[in-house]
Amino acid sequence: MSKYIAFFFTLFAIAFVSCEKQDNYSKLLMDYHYQGSFALPIGDSSLSLKNNGVNLPPEWELDTILENVDTIKLQQIIAFNFKNSVSHIEYIKRLVLRVVTTNDFPAKAQLLLYFADTLNSIVDSLSDQKITIEPASIDSMGRVINASYSINDLEVIKEHFNNWSNVNRIYVIGYILNHTKQKSLYKYYKNYKLKVELGFRVDLDHTFHKTVF
Repeated sequence: MSKYIAFFFTLFAIAFVSCEKQDNYSKLLMDYHYQGSFALPIGDSSLSLKNNGVNLPPEWELDTILENVDTIKLQQIIAFNFKNSVSHIEYIKRLVLRVVTTNDFPAKAQLLLYFADTLNSIVDSLSDQKITIEPASIDSMGRVINASYSINDLEVIKEHFNNWSNVNRIYVIGYILNHTKQKSLYKYYKNYKLKVELGFRVDLDHTFHKTVF
């Protein structure tokens, strides 16, 4: 069985799981134009002050006011091997990164994603697509009553994902913009989190040419 037929069966399995219409097997012995889409979950991150705070002062304790810190940096790593997940990137017609965020903090946040290899070298940053996240809703006493929720779809151009063959981790970095609020009024409790869920939508378009026996 040729590599093209093997790859087709992989695509068929994905389509079946996604409840897409099954393809006609008789087309395997002739030129076959395949178009399809599938969702590729990456992972999720839950950034908190206690576990992920990078630049907090040494004397800082949970549930205290952070008056002297204008921007709070939170960081976590998500393992993700792009090459193993999408083995034939030359078949990709369109790639969209979906970023779902939930912000418990009473301040705006910004999110950056850095794609790195096994040596922790940054391969790509998508830094031109920084995501701004609205603050949680608060009551008259400054207490959070509702987290903010947002969905952002970022289209990844081919020049980016063509360089991801060695990517195996994503640095998720959140900045809580403490200076955007009257920071002397707000405490940052240990249960507050910046939650980030990541996933790709992959659109494929490729013509498989018939096998010559």
